[in-house]
Amino acid sequence: MRHFVLFATLSLAGLAAGQINVPSNGRDGNLIVSGNEQRVIDLGLAANGAWDSTVNVGNGIYDKDKWAVVFHFTDVRIDAGCSVKFKNHPKNAPVVFLVSGNVSIAGTLDLDGESGGTTEPGRESRPGPGGFRGGAGGSAGHGYGGGSSAFDRATYADGPYQYGTPELLPLVGGSGGVSRFSNVRAGGGGGAILIACANRLRIDGAVIARGGSGGGEWGGSGGGIRLVADVLEGPNAFVAANGTGSNFGGLGRVRFEFRTLTLRGTVDPPPSLLPLTQDPVLFQTGTTPFVEIVDVAGFPVSGDPSAELGANEDVYFWSSGTATVRIRARNVPTDGSWRLIVRVVCRGTISLSFVDAVFRQGDVGQSFWEAGVPFSDGTGTLIVSARPR
Repeated sequence: MRHFVLFATLSLAGLAAGQINVPSNGRDGNLIVSGNEQRVIDLGLAANGAWDSTVNVGNGIYDKDKWAVVFHFTDVRIDAGCSVKFKNHPKNAPVVFLVSGNVSIAGTLDLDGESGGTTEPGRESRPGPGGFRGGAGGSAGHGYGGGSSAFDRATYADGPYQYGTPELLPLVGGSGGVSRFSNVRAGGGGGAILIACANRLRIDGAVIARGGSGGGEWGGSGGGIRLVADVLEGPNAFVAANGTGSNFGGLGRVRFEFRTLTLRGTVDPPPSLLPLTQDPVLFQTGTTPFVEIVDVAGFPVSGDPSAELGANEDVYFWSSGTATVRIRARNVPTDGSWRLIVRVVCRGTISLSFVDAVFRQGDVGQSFWEAGVPFSDGTGTLIVSARPR
């Protein structure tokens, strides 16, 4: 179901007139898409480095600590009849546009997950950047809310396996659908994007991060769209982070932050709103809760894992059964008021496991936890989350 949202004009004082503070250094110049161009931005061309680096003009920076491909634009314009899509980064990171001037989207900015189907049934459907793959060949979907035998529909902001935050901190996309049959792959999760614009962000077209349809299986869940601007406007905007198709996935998340809001149109799901009275917080800070898997069965895990299946896996070990997964947490209470949960998806099965981790040592600043996780033969993925009880 889609929701029609009509926003009346809302203006607030509290910041200096004219713009909000967006830390764009303009490194990537203008993004202008016109003349019916259908542009694909290859996120794999991003250089590795700090998000505010001035190198690699035009192709963005992949900052592993932010887990994002960050672009610094002066202005962004996508004309009617044009589109911008993305080829995923090898780490499948979400996208950040930092814009020192204005943004105008009259065409389509597309971060949809790939639809499922019977072609290449053993290949997981690609998510949008920052999302998670769909299941294939009789496998559960990937991501914390991936579809499974426990709950068919992939989830994100609704359903039994919710994750993330309304603020989209961290910036993360949707989960993949479940593939119940060996000859069909399910839909990928929608991607995730932050557009932070110092002046006017106008949408006359579409910004979409929808879960891919199931193609005979279950679709992925919607992704995440966060729009931050001094003025957020447009007479007929279409902003969507929902599931699509007949066996559609769950709702994603939409977030609007602004000083003046006059945007009208269709927004699905309804957005979380923050009228700005101070400069926006664009990235996670040093006090944001954070968790990471540091080793599996005694084998170390990279601080920037790829979660590849079938090639270049992050960890190899040689026996099935229960193995210890060790987790590092920062800014997570250790007094029993929070849980750390490991979700396990083994390729070739639609079932899944959720395992609670046990606190071993440390304090709220940094702590270590362990979980005894069941593994079967083959490949699979692990994802850990922290949440209040």
